[in-house]
Amino acid sequence: MANYLLTIGILFVLHQLTHCHLFRQDYHFDEGAGGWLKFNPIPVTWDEAVLSCLNDEAMLASPLDKELVKALSAIMVCHEVTTTPMFTGISNVYANSEYQTIEGIPISNLCIPWNSPLYKENMLNQSCIAMKADGTLSAVSCSDPHPFACYKKAGIEQGKCGPVNNGFKFDDRTGSCYKAVNREVTWSEGFMICARAGAHLAVANSEIEAQVSSGRLSCQVSINIGFRAWGEPRTWMTIHGQSLNDAGYAKWFPGEPNNYMNNPEWCGSLMANSKKGDGILNDSTCSLYAYKFICEIDLNNKSSPNH
Repeated sequence: MANYLLTIGILFVLHQLTHCHLFRQDYHFDEGAGGWLKFNPIPVTWDEAVLSCLNDEAMLASPLDKELVKALSAIMVCHEVTTTPMFTGISNVYANSEYQTIEGIPISNLCIPWNSPLYKENMLNQSCIAMKADGTLSAVSCSDPHPFACYKKAGIEQGKCGPVNNGFKFDDRTGSCYKAVNREVTWSEGFMICARAGAHLAVANSEIEAQVSSGRLSCQVSINIGFRAWGEPRTWMTIHGQSLNDAGYAKWFPGEPNNYMNNPEWCGSLMANSKKGDGILNDSTCSLYAYKFICEIDLNNKSSPNH
């Protein structure tokens, strides 16, 4: 009997390991829902919710069946979001008279309860569908902010850096995965985009890593990475709370940091493909100017104080 229970226990652990850690660390696997879920409690517009899930290589979750309704309800209760509805992937943004999920399933094919008997009248003036913790749905404005959940169906192909199509590439010189984002945004926006991808703005822990990061984007003078200043006088730290020296790389271009043209430059970047030099630190504004950026998945936990 003891051996039988031990065998069952081992099989259970293997099952959990097989499913729970294959997609991303910030998602949890729900067997009933047949995939991974992540709840986002911070209210955003419907468009922002769709893009956030897309950045995760996932979809804005819809109550496709009873098991998903149960899983979505449970995740709302777990986060104590029981009165405010959350966005689903159901909308009529593509055709006013046709509500369907992100996956293209017509709402008429879903066995789901509505929050009000007047929902058809309400739907004439609203474009998006939200769900309460009790599983009931109602029509809401797509521009009003609501929390939301992202869903990734099981069965995705995996690599060392997560899903093989997520854009991250492993570099054996540093032991990390990197994604060069060929899109110009502010430092703060880049920080959020990387976080939503289960990563962080790249941190240079060595000169090699600075060169690796700066070489991933061409024709770009400056690339935002993961360090910024705190307090007066400015103390420069990585996004993991380490000083630049403790992190392993503090090579500034001569004259930097300098608050160029009296702009408040409190965030960090790397010189790249520049006459000033590649892979050298520079200070940049956090929300004024837009640059391309690098996201990193640190497989070796280089930011650990004991590393």
